[in-house]
Amino acid sequence: MEHFNKLVWRVNPYIPGASSARVFFKNGFGASVARGLSWHNPDGYEVGVLVGDEESSELCYSTPITEDVLGGLDARDVQAVLQEIEALPPL
Repeated sequence: MEHFNKLVWRVNPYIPGASSARVFFKNGFGASVARGLSWHNPDGYEVGVLVGDEESSELCYSTPITEDVLGGLDARDVQAVLQEIEALPPL
């Protein structure tokens, strides 16, 4: 749970109970992780693959991991997806 436990959560001021975190990897990819927003599971997490870095990033819809945002995840699922993103070939 290395990556998951290092996420720094920021409260969403517009949606009560929602928060999000971002993490970036050396390969040029990253992840946006949200909790309290999942349509599949209100207590679960969503993960979107990002391309870029802390300064400038956007959602990426063309990876082998997903072509969309992954929803209805638990903490272990999020950790597994973060490991998959980190293992993608560098851009």
